[in-house]
Amino acid sequence: MRNIRLSLILGLIVGLLFLVLPAQAQVEYNWKMVSAEVEGDPMTVFAHRYAELVKEKSGGRIEIEVYPYGTLGGERDLVELVQMGEIELGSADYGWLGGFVPQSQVLALQYLWPMRDTARVVHEVCENGKAMQLLEDGFRQRGFHLLGVWSSGWQRVTSTVPINTLEDVSGLKHRVMANPILVASYNAYGFNTQSLDYGEIYGALQTNLLDSQVQPMYAHLSMGFYEVQDYITNLWNELFMVTPVVNLDLYESLPEDIQEILVDSCLELIEPMTNWSFENNKKIGEEIKEAKPSITLYELTEEEVMPFKELAWQEGGGPVEAYLNIGGAGAQEILDALLEDIEAAQK
Repeated sequence: MRNIRLSLILGLIVGLLFLVLPAQAQVEYNWKMVSAEVEGDPMTVFAHRYAELVKEKSGGRIEIEVYPYGTLGGERDLVELVQMGEIELGSADYGWLGGFVPQSQVLALQYLWPMRDTARVVHEVCENGKAMQLLEDGFRQRGFHLLGVWSSGWQRVTSTVPINTLEDVSGLKHRVMANPILVASYNAYGFNTQSLDYGEIYGALQTNLLDSQVQPMYAHLSMGFYEVQDYITNLWNELFMVTPVVNLDLYESLPEDIQEILVDSCLELIEPMTNWSFENNKKIGEEIKEAKPSITLYELTEEEVMPFKELAWQEGGGPVEAYLNIGGAGAQEILDALLEDIEAAQK
């Protein structure tokens, strides 16, 4: 009787092993994906969702492990690691990738995207637009394959004074990323732009070395910028754009069906991730308001936006000229195509 029981137990164990081993054997690709943001922030949320979707679409053949910001290095380190193929995939923003792919700086231009129906327009432009095809060439020249583009929401300005007009921003000591297009844009509005390390912003605001700064909503919360500012304003000028990439050599070595899974999974996530980010920004605003009831959250009206928009697209110098200088050959073609794609997507 005891031998029979042992035989049954052994048979059960062997049976379970046969069930488990084929599932393990199905994994053909084990890859790493780095994010330029910490756990819980949009780029890392995207990376996790992307990994899950790729695994599902591939029937378990592809396993992607996500590494949030700080686990494998700084933002530039991460981009370089993907470029060299040390890491297979990356979830980074246009600001950092723009240092490697100058043409992608077109996404730093202001007042490109509509105030309404934004997620659908971004998805349509990315999936069917000519500009993204042109941008892909620039990424390929630098060792990346661009998987798509999506937005984690409108960036907002925190300030010590209310902002409704150009006069309100005149002379404000304002921190932006050290990006020539962003510097040219905010200077055009009348801000006195400053380039300061990210970790120094809070102290500079607290001691009045800065009057204002601009970030995605989640950064205002996680970095506590709202604690030392009185106003958070949406100028409707700047979407924070995310540009997921895969190492080009790896991508080109893959079978066509795997390539399609990588691209299609990103396209499928563009609209839901953009919508999720917009909703998450609303929740963050509510959380900030609850933590500091005295703070004012404001969004410019379409009428208030117009003077800012006109300066963003002024002829002769300014942000557009800065982009054309940085983007080099083909920059004008990409810009023209992007403007046409956005207009077509709104019809």
